[in-house]
Amino acid sequence: MKFFEAVPGELFSPLASPNRALYADALDVLYTAYRENLKIREDTLYSMLRSRLEQQLADATFEGEDIDEEESHEGIDEDGLRDISGRARFLIRKLCGKGWFEKERGDDFEEYITVPSYSSQLLALFHQLRDDRPARGFSYVFGTYSALKVA
Repeated sequence: MKFFEAVPGELFSPLASPNRALYADALDVLYTAYRENLKIREDTLYSMLRSRLEQQLADATFEGEDIDEEESHEGIDEDGLRDISGRARFLIRKLCGKGWFEKERGDDFEEYITVPSYSSQLLALFHQLRDDRPARGFSYVFGTYSALKVA
């Protein structure tokens, strides 16, 4: 199977946009939420984005950002992204639209976010790359190697 048969073609476009650092941080928030609960309430992700990325959302400029036609029809443009709430909702719509997660309505009529398997694997990889801690087991391997070398 070819790579872009398994993943959406525009999956990585947010990471190539002018706000790529903000999107990368938002994906890390998504990963954290996904690790806590496989099925995430949309308002929970929204709250997590607002609380963890508040300053970044406040500082972000969305000039040059590709606003989809359906978002333009909903009245969302650069003017609609002036406050943190609008920007957090924009991040959710953009990441969902590009295929990082899917929305579904639960039995309780709430919107839930589910992460497809390809996205789950990529989110885990991105999280590992961002993690500053040394890889687990590395010190054990190094210790064993050192002991065998001395012997």
